[in-house]
Amino acid sequence: MESPIISIISLIASLIALGFSFFTYFAHDCKLKRQEQKINDLQLSALRREEAETKKAKIRGNIIDAPGKGNRELRIYNAGQVTARNVKVEWLNCRDDDGVYVTENFSDLGDMSPQNPWKVRLFLNTGHEPKMHLRYTWSDDYQEENVFDEYLQI
Repeated sequence: MESPIISIISLIASLIALGFSFFTYFAHDCKLKRQEQKINDLQLSALRREEAETKKAKIRGNIIDAPGKGNRELRIYNAGQVTARNVKVEWLNCRDDDGVYVTENFSDLGDMSPQNPWKVRLFLNTGHEPKMHLRYTWSDDYQEENVFDEYLQI
């Protein structure tokens, strides 16, 4: 008589173990699927950001020392990956008596290909402004009318 009871108990224990195994498997599988979905979403957003970056131009400036006392060179360049169209530069803190003289008009630069600088000579007098506040406006493959403000130490 003990033998059928032991068989039933072992069958019940086996079914419980099998049910627990199924539960563990499906719970783990569901967790893995959620993680895979998050990873896929992150990869897709990274690819979208990369694609957007390949369509953007980035206009920036830099001032470097030039040969001669009080001489500087303003370099405006495209740090992006595509050509910037209709590039305009505004010198926002420019005054007639600020002690900085520019050799040419650099307000309308037209199109700028990547990594191709536009160079402008600056001549400084004593008491000149310590910074240039420049605003760049341009269009690229990503959007029209991009704007970036920058302060450059003279």
